[in-house]
Amino acid sequence: LTVVQQWQICSSASNIATNCALLTIHCLIFYISSINFTASMANVEDFRKLMKSLIVCSKVAGVEMWTAPGKLKPASYYLSFHITVYFVSTVWTLRKYIDDPIHMMKVLITMGTAVQLYIKFFVAHSKAQEVKLFTVELEQEVLKRYQNGSEEETAVLRRTGRILWIVHRLMSASYIFVAVAFGLYPAFYYFATGKVMPLFLYELPFFNVSSSLGYAVTMGFQINLLAIGVLGAILSDFMFFMYAMYAMA
Repeated sequence: LTVVQQWQICSSASNIATNCALLTIHCLIFYISSINFTASMANVEDFRKLMKSLIVCSKVAGVEMWTAPGKLKPASYYLSFHITVYFVSTVWTLRKYIDDPIHMMKVLITMGTAVQLYIKFFVAHSKAQEVKLFTVELEQEVLKRYQNGSEEETAVLRRTGRILWIVHRLMSASYIFVAVAFGLYPAFYYFATGKVMPLFLYELPFFNVSSSLGYAVTMGFQINLLAIGVLGAILSDFMFFMYAMYAMA
C-alpha cells in the first residue's frame, strides 16, 4: 500500500471509530437520562424487581443461586465447557508462539480475569444456599418489617434502595458498553490495517484464524464467552455491593 492509501484507510477507520464512539455516548446519555432517580425501592415489590435482573444473570451464568441453589444446570455445563476450551486454547496458543514472548504475554492478558470469574462460579455454587437464605431474611426481616415503619426507618430504606437501583443501572450500562466497544476493536483493526484479527489472541486448536471458517468459529466462541463473562461480572459485583449496602443500613 502507498502512503496515500494507508492514510485513506486510517482516515476511514478514524471516522468509523469516531461515529461509533459518538453513538455509544449518545446511547449512554439516553440510558442515564431514562433513570428515575426518585425511585425509592423501599418495599418488597421493588426489591423483587431488582432481583429479577440478577436471577436472569444467574441463569445465563449457570449459577442459579435463587432458583436452583447448589445445582448444576445446563448453563453450568455450558459455561464449564467454554472455560475448559479457553484454557486448552490458551495453552495451545502459548506452545505455538513459544518463541515470541511478547505475543505470549498478550495471550495471557485475559487469563487473570477468566480464572477469577471461574473461581467465583464455584464459590457461588458452594454458597448458594446461604445466599438464598440471606436474601429471604433480608426480604422478611428488613424490608417487610420496616417498609411501613417510622419515618426514619423508611428513609433509610429509600436511600439505600435508591443508591442500589442507580448503581445497578449504571454498572450494567458501563459493563455492557465497555464490552461492545471492546468487541468492535477487530473491526477498527481491519479498517486500519486491512488485516483480520480475533477478539482475543488465543486460538482454538485445529482452527486456522486466517481461514473464513476458522475465523468465524473463533469469533463466535470468543463473543459468546465475552457475553457470559460480562453478565457474570455484573451478577457477582452488584450482588456483593447490594448485600453490603443492606448490611450497613
